[in-house]
Amino acid sequence: MIGPLAVRAQDSLPRYQARDRGAGIATSMFGTYIRKGELLVYPFVESYRDSDAEYKPAEFGYGRDQDFRGKYRATEGLLFLGYGIVTAWRSSSRPLS
Repeated sequence: MIGPLAVRAQDSLPRYQARDRGAGIATSMFGTYIRKGELLVYPFVESYRDSDAEYKPAEFGYGRDQDFRGKYRATEGLLFLGYGIVTAWRSSSRPLS
């Protein structure tokens, strides 16, 4: 695991070199760090609308190999949850040399 090894390496950096990094362990969300005892809740919703969407039924395994146009509407919801349970992460895997 490369992520946890990088976090351990960040702890030994001088403060001026580490100012772009947060305190704690890096999460899978870019630029987001979590410390022991913290709860991270990140809800996210987005929607798509296209009144002139082009589709071909054959690409979905149905019907003709002909282009059609129609309305396309979609909504996507994501929820990222994180809780800091340790102050530092140690990995038993060794870095590749």
